[in-house]
Amino acid sequence: MKSVAAAIVNGRVHPSHEHVPQIFAAMAPRVDALWRADANVEEALKGVCAAIQPLL
Repeated sequence: MKSVAAAIVNGRVHPSHEHVPQIFAAMAPRVDALWRADANVEEALKGVCAAIQPLL
């Protein structure tokens, strides 16, 4: 617990992208495709990139 307490005292919050919820929502159905036995990883990742690009 001392390590956790020290991290709380000395830690800081890093800013995140303002569209994180929208980015995660856009990614979800495309990432799901990776869990199929016959997943085409390259195509699935291209879909993820295409879906989130307008939000970045």
